[in-house]
Amino acid sequence: MAVLSDFILVKLNGQKEAKETAEKYAVGLYPTFAVVSAEGTLESWVGYKKQMFLTRAEAALTDLTTIEEKLVRYQADPSPRDAALLGRYHFARNEYATSIEYYEAAGKLDKDPEATYLMPIFENAYYGYRDEAIEFDEVRTRADDLFASNAITDSDAILAARMILVASRHADATEAAVPFLKKAVARAQSSNDEKVKGDLKLVLPDYAMMVLNDKDKAVEYKRAAMKEGWQEDAGGLNAFAWWCFENKVNLKEAQALAEKGVELAEPGGEKAQILDTAAEICNARENCEQALALIQQAIREDPDHKHYKTQEKRFQELLAAKKGIR
Repeated sequence: MAVLSDFILVKLNGQKEAKETAEKYAVGLYPTFAVVSAEGTLESWVGYKKQMFLTRAEAALTDLTTIEEKLVRYQADPSPRDAALLGRYHFARNEYATSIEYYEAAGKLDKDPEATYLMPIFENAYYGYRDEAIEFDEVRTRADDLFASNAITDSDAILAARMILVASRHADATEAAVPFLKKAVARAQSSNDEKVKGDLKLVLPDYAMMVLNDKDKAVEYKRAAMKEGWQEDAGGLNAFAWWCFENKVNLKEAQALAEKGVELAEPGGEKAQILDTAAEICNARENCEQALALIQQAIREDPDHKHYKTQEKRFQELLAAKKGIR
């Protein structure tokens, strides 16, 4: 890739050994890419798609001004390109409201009828809500704007539906995700794109649960969405079992699969995580004693994890209440 010959590529883990560097560049989301010269930061963006990386890198080479210089230029002569670039920069820094302002400005400045900035605006609202900087109602409003647009792609529709589902669950307003699931699935089911068909599998379990009200179908869809070999993989078993727990379906099999995952898991944090899943399922099946035993095993596997100790106290209280009733 010729474009990369003009870069010195450095990969850093901002959550471990490179915390100071991450703080210096205000990295808030991962993966974040920053183009930096001796004069300062030229551009910054979030995302992992290869083509997007190459496009952004090539664009950075055509404009070697710093972010500060781009801001001065934008203030003097606003352009959709600079507005979008500044929007990307502030999104990477978790400055969601500012990022939205720039993307909205880009939308007003851009004369291209095919151009749309609704997806990055929605993503800002979603991550802003996740970080408690934006209210859930704004996430829903931005999703409405996105789905009302003719420019939204089928893949973006599915991704947005998955994101609004996560946000709605956190807000205890799950029904808010239903219309978006309906629209996303309706679009994707008529698509001939293989990627879209693959993405569709990821939302069909929730679609079956929330729109079709068919738990058996939801479990069937969930199995189909799992990666090949998941039944012999600790992480895959944990993911399936946890999904069953969250949706209160198929709990008997979920418990057996979680226990199998415990056997396959590496000692330490991975085993503790699956033990926590198994404990939750046991508790949901009204077996408080086994739930307590499993979470105590999780503590032995990962004694420094505060969550498991909180779980232990919770299960002890539930068990004491249950015995008190008797």
